[in-house]
Amino acid sequence: MKNSKFIIQKSKLNGDVDLSGSKVSAITSVIASILTKEKLSLHNFPKSSTDVLLSINFIEKLGKKCTFNNNSLKINETTILKSKIEDYEESIRFTPLILAAILIRNGKGKVPLPGGCEIGNRKIDVYNYIFRKFGATFYKKNRHLHGEVIKTLTPNKISLPICSTGGTLCSLIFAASIFGKSEIKNAHMRPETFDIINILMKMGANIELNNNKINVEG
Repeated sequence: MKNSKFIIQKSKLNGDVDLSGSKVSAITSVIASILTKEKLSLHNFPKSSTDVLLSINFIEKLGKKCTFNNNSLKINETTILKSKIEDYEESIRFTPLILAAILIRNGKGKVPLPGGCEIGNRKIDVYNYIFRKFGATFYKKNRHLHGEVIKTLTPNKISLPICSTGGTLCSLIFAASIFGKSEIKNAHMRPETFDIINILMKMGANIELNNNKINVEG
C-alpha cells in the first residue's frame, strides 16, 4: 500500500428506476379479492415473483379470472366460488389467509399447507388462535388445512401472542369482513400492513390505527 495512488473525482449518479410493488402486498391483495364478487384492479403489480403467480393460480382454481395489462392486474369472479384447492404442485406461506377468506364467503374450505422458505418449521399456532377468536377452526390432514365456521363469525378483540405479519393480515381479513367492531393488538405495522388496510378500506371497511393497535369496523 506504500506506493498506491488513489484518484478521487466528484461525480453524480443519474437515472430512473421503476420500483415494483411489494410481493407480500400483492399476494395479500390477491387473497382479498376472494372476499368480494366485485371486480378488483391492482396497479404497480409485481408479476415476476413466483409466489405472486402461485397466489394467482390458487384463486383461479377457486373460480376467479385474472387478466394482466402491463403492470396492472384485474380480478373478476366468473363462477360460483369454490371452497377447495386440491390440485397444486407448489404452495405459498399465506395459504391460511386464503382459508380465512374462503370461510368468510362459504363457511368451510380446504387449502394447501403453508409453503415458502424451508428454514425451520412454519408454525401456524397464531392462525389457530385467530381463527378461534373470530369463530372458526381448522385442522391439518395430509398436505391440507381443512377449516370451517363453528357457528357464526363474530367480531372480537385480538391480542397477537407474537408480532406476526401473517397474523396481522389474517386478523384484518376476518375483522374487515365481519359486521361489528374488532380490535387487533400487537399488530405488525409494516408497509404491507398499510397496503392491505388501504385496500380493505376501499372495499368498505372502516379502519383506524393507534400505534401497534388496529381498530376495525367491518
